[in-house]
Amino acid sequence: MGRTLHYHIKAKNGRFTRKELEKLYNVGQVYRDKCKWSCETIDITPYNIYPNWNKKSDWDKLNKRWAELEQQELHANEISKILVKEKIASFHGDNPQYGFYGFTKVGGNELNALQVVLALTAASRVVKNALIHINDEGEFLKCPIVIENNKAVPDKTRIAQDIYWLLGAPLFEDGYQQYKDEFARKAQLLWQYSRSDDGQQKDIAFFCRPVKSADFAEHPEYGVAQIMAGFDGEYYSLSDKDAEAESYRMIAQLQKILPKDCEIVIAPKINSTKTK
Repeated sequence: MGRTLHYHIKAKNGRFTRKELEKLYNVGQVYRDKCKWSCETIDITPYNIYPNWNKKSDWDKLNKRWAELEQQELHANEISKILVKEKIASFHGDNPQYGFYGFTKVGGNELNALQVVLALTAASRVVKNALIHINDEGEFLKCPIVIENNKAVPDKTRIAQDIYWLLGAPLFEDGYQQYKDEFARKAQLLWQYSRSDDGQQKDIAFFCRPVKSADFAEHPEYGVAQIMAGFDGEYYSLSDKDAEAESYRMIAQLQKILPKDCEIVIAPKINSTKTK
């Protein structure tokens, strides 16, 4: 499917409210609209829908009805629920009140990977009830993480699963024998990061590899074939002598999209914000 970041957004108390789901969706829309994306965009969509094929619906019917409901200034989450009730659409997955999944293909664009992570970090700040697991198929994230209220810790359960596969695949699965040494190195690094938190949450930058925005300023949009081909997730174009300082500046710049003293407004205009 091509290099992807996967995320699972859970409710710490077991269930999201309607307003919390709307706020999560709205944060995603702000970052989707204000960042440049060369592949897919951030997708924080609790009520993800598709045409109800069993009722002879299709994308044209769905989009037409969506446009009609949008004129009533309903929130996107409410529109999705109405379309399902009218049997024009069906939900992907289970009831999002208990948690939901999302993913974004970024190819080799490490700046887009950073944008995904910071959008989810902002979501955790706006909705304190959110616990967000992120796993990167590439190597922008040093290890899978769990974000809670703007901070992160290693996702030790996911790391254990990844280490198990990395060490086992060259032994038991065809086609992986040649990667034995490389996989062992990656497994060791994951193990080291799983022990790096000392029981304390860390700033999100601790888990991110350096990114220089200028390296991706002219990054072309990907065609389907390129997206599906997959990428290794690393790049070596950093021109700054102090790569980490440059990366921190980039993180600070992207965090200004949704400042700490702002919150998402529950309103028809889904990308609006206000100062507390």
